[in-house]
Amino acid sequence: MINSARAAIADFLGCDNDEMVLGANMTTLTFSVSPAIGRELQPGDQIIVTKLDHAANISPWCALKEKGVNIQVVDINIADCTLNLNDLAEKIHSHTKLVAVTYASNAVGTINGLAKIVKLAHAFGALVFVDAVHYSPHAPINLHHLDCNFLVCSAYKFFAPHVGILYGKREHLTRLTPYKVKPGSNEVPFKWETGTLNYEGLAGLVAIINYLAKLGCHVSPTLDNELLDSLIQADKEGLTTFHSPSFLTAPER
Repeated sequence: MINSARAAIADFLGCDNDEMVLGANMTTLTFSVSPAIGRELQPGDQIIVTKLDHAANISPWCALKEKGVNIQVVDINIADCTLNLNDLAEKIHSHTKLVAVTYASNAVGTINGLAKIVKLAHAFGALVFVDAVHYSPHAPINLHHLDCNFLVCSAYKFFAPHVGILYGKREHLTRLTPYKVKPGSNEVPFKWETGTLNYEGLAGLVAIINYLAKLGCHVSPTLDNELLDSLIQADKEGLTTFHSPSFLTAPER
């Protein structure tokens, strides 16, 4: 069952089976990765988070302040609720070790142009940790094309049971050392999976991925934009509307 679930989610996200880590939820998995990365950091190193992100992709990184790590927060453009990429470009530098960023905001639905963000971060030698919890139900993800270093999502967002999913490039999953019990495997990806996995949840995960594959996997960008346009044009007397541009095309994502 574990092998089947790992293969299914790897196919769903476009990566290799041994780059998939299964766990309780996205938050728990992120709290596993952050201290492992923290072991490699020095006082004065920098991590960047954003105001668009869910607390689950902010708090695990802010916890590294106790190691002397500097946390910078990238602002947003209020008018359209997009990430301020100029602010990101000003804050990133040679001591930036990781950029934690959402694929799609849980609060306002903004979809970040990750292609630009990943390229900028990698130009400074920084890792990119992506929260795709609220993006994964809406569009395909090809991790080998995206080229981020880590990505997390939660299966319940695309109608499966509550199972956490972590992608990590093989080189990072191999190099980094997570907290684990002594008898646990030292092999990737097993060393990242603590305790007994949720077999019932994994069975449901396999079933829903097969079901989505038959349906064509995701809600289309066209439908998303139609729903957004209807909301924008609705009568909202006395309300201020904040909304981001239309659904990004594949190269921008």
